[in-house]
Amino acid sequence: MKTLEFKTPSGEYVKLVFTSFLKKYWWGLVLPLLATIALMQINVNFVFVALTLIFIVYPMAMSFVYFAYCIVKEIRWTILPKTMETNEKGLILTFDNFAHTIEWEELNGYKVKQRYIALEIKPRKFTYLIVPYDAFENKEHRSDVELAVKVLNINHGHNAELMKQCKILEEFLRKYRSEVLGMLLEEFDVKKYERSLREEGVEIGREEGIEFGRAEGRDQTLIQQVYRKYVKNLMVEETAEMLEVNEETIRKIYSAIKTVGTD
Repeated sequence: MKTLEFKTPSGEYVKLVFTSFLKKYWWGLVLPLLATIALMQINVNFVFVALTLIFIVYPMAMSFVYFAYCIVKEIRWTILPKTMETNEKGLILTFDNFAHTIEWEELNGYKVKQRYIALEIKPRKFTYLIVPYDAFENKEHRSDVELAVKVLNINHGHNAELMKQCKILEEFLRKYRSEVLGMLLEEFDVKKYERSLREEGVEIGREEGIEFGRAEGRDQTLIQQVYRKYVKNLMVEETAEMLEVNEETIRKIYSAIKTVGTD
């Protein structure tokens, strides 16, 4: 997968860094100010402490964040014009005068924003590679990058909560495997599939012995609705909005559909 040429304004990068920092450490700014305001009820002189926090301490803290996390070499990977290509090793960024490879192991997750996806890079905190959505030629490429980073995080022991949810989903699929496969086969294009097998020279055998069960109507309907969106190459966010279901549930079902479809 290779993207179109893209770049991101430095202001967008700085905004992402500050937003991420404040989201994680907001309490370090709010609690001292609240404590000072409370003490002002006892001694009015604490108003000077509050003003010192607001006009001296906090600006200095934000300046530290800026110089520590925004004036770094990795920001070049976001703001300079480039193309991005993926392979088994990682992400290859090709600039006008040089190229750089970010190995998969260097990625620590991603953030999905309204206009872009931000890939978190190790080892420094709040270090990102911002890839705008319009850099992808089609939506599948964006999903592939998200899936690769998520799988990498799971394999390296990150996101224990997600791993727990995956186990729950695995149990669900084992219990209702026949219903899921049945829904997939209902809309499965056999001729197209066989044609693709011939073109790629792939021979696939399927084992017999599928357990039969009965899914709850509510879950079965949801999975079928999600599957129809999936085959239309709709993104997780679009499907979640259309079906009014949270994105994490849609992501799990998307992942399950991929898994069942390749058994």
